[in-house]
Parts: sequence; structure tokens; C-alpha cells
Amino acid sequence: MRTIIIFSWLMAFCAAVLGCVKPVAMTHLEENSLHSNRFDLSSPREARLARLFLQLRAVKVKDMSFGSLYPIPYENDVERAIVAEGPIVIPYLTAELEHSGWDESVYIVLGLRTLEASNAKPNILRLENERVRGRFGHEPDGALYVQIRLFLREVDGWKTA
Repeated sequence: MRTIIIFSWLMAFCAAVLGCVKPVAMTHLEENSLHSNRFDLSSPREARLARLFLQLRAVKVKDMSFGSLYPIPYENDVERAIVAEGPIVIPYLTAELEHSGWDESVYIVLGLRTLEASNAKPNILRLENERVRGRFGHEPDGALYVQIRLFLREVDGWKTA
């Protein structure tokens, strides 16, 4: 786990330095939404996280790996940069699940799995219940279903975060 976090942090840092993760200018409305929900935009770290979460909202699930028995979304620069922040982002990720879209949810669950966020299990169970009840309408493929299943299969073997 520590190796994954260090590697993810290193990749995110390199991506940021090389310009792969482009800064996103927030509109006043988006800034108010992020500030009122959970981010203290006066803190440089939280402002950076707010921008990353704003970028994550726009990332679409693509480039699926079909070489396995089930579809697996490839990680992307934004998801890696968020995970590189470490366990401190777990509450932000779980809060984002409350209103995230399908694509964003896939990457949030993937991030929570990468961080081995065992305390997010109730949030994932709630997400699965909402998914089954049609929260996302017609899902383009089984990526979210698979990420949820993998999380639930692995979570009981993780140390409590």
C-alpha cells in the first residue's frame, strides 16, 4: 500500500510538473459550491484538492482494459493526483459519492480501493444500493459494478484506515 501511494504521488507530481494535469479556473458558482460543501479555499492544499475534484467531474471513463474477465478503467492523471494526497482525501472522496455522476463514481471507488479505505464501506454499500435502484439510469458498461464488487471483496482484508 505504501509503495502504491508513493508511486501514485510520484506520478502525480511528474504529471503536474510536465503539465499533464492542467489547472482549471473555477467559476464563482463552482467555487461557492466547493467551498460550501467541504473545501476551505483559503488553504492552498484544499484549493488544490478542490481543483482536482472539479477536474475529476469532467473525466469520462474510457480506455477500458478488456484483457481481463471484466472491464477495468485505466487510472488517469487526475485520479492519481487525488490518490497521491494520501488518506487525507478519503473523507472528500466519500462526500463526493453523495452526488457524483457515473464516470466520477467509477474513479472515486477506484481511488478508495487504491487507498484501501476500509472506513468507506458503508458509503460503497449505499452507492451500490442507489446504483441498483437506478441512480445512474442506463450504465454504459459494468465498470462501476465491477469496481464496487472488487472494493467489497477486498475491504475486509484491509487494516482500518
